[in-house]
Amino acid sequence: LIALLESYPQATGELAESLGELKAIEAVSPLIKMAQSLVDVEERTSSTPSAQPIDEEDRISADIYWHILHALGKMPTQEALDFVLKATNDSAPDKREAALTAATSIYLADGGKLAKSEEVIGALVKALNDPSMQVKQTAMEASGTIKKAELVEPLAKLTQAGETAISRKAFDALRAIHNLGLKAEVESALAVILTAERNGNKSKKIKDFADSLKS
Repeated sequence: LIALLESYPQATGELAESLGELKAIEAVSPLIKMAQSLVDVEERTSSTPSAQPIDEEDRISADIYWHILHALGKMPTQEALDFVLKATNDSAPDKREAALTAATSIYLADGGKLAKSEEVIGALVKALNDPSMQVKQTAMEASGTIKKAELVEPLAKLTQAGETAISRKAFDALRAIHNLGLKAEVESALAVILTAERNGNKSKKIKDFADSLKS
């Protein structure tokens, strides 16, 4: 499969996914090299993050790049983690989302032992304030799988969001983290939010949620 990457570039997306399913870590370097030949990673990750989908100039190359990011998430190596962490700053929301999911998967697969693993937590915290609703929701879902206190406060703040979809996801993520063992941290963060919230309806929802955690 690795040999086919250069021979059949039009099939790179499907090949990347297959290599990911096989957890073929020897394919990490060839896949990253292919991604770098298809898109200008430096330019993409230094541009302002877009809230809306980007109309890619080369949609085929951008799509293959997305597949490569997705596949790398199944290959927990340092090289893969470094690349997807960089891609969490991509200008396109779907690429940021794929990179964030991949980085989280690598973190969970190796238990956060790789160098720069703490940067995954930083990327999640940053993504919780992403301009894209899609990326923000993905970040909340991913945060609920990791037992890290740094994620609690930003998630608690999102329970105050005006968008129901966001506040609901924040509650779900906090419950998941609470169940992972960060009970005191979650309950304390919610108490702080409650003292500052002036909207009666929001206060009731937050209080009801906090009470449900203790029952």
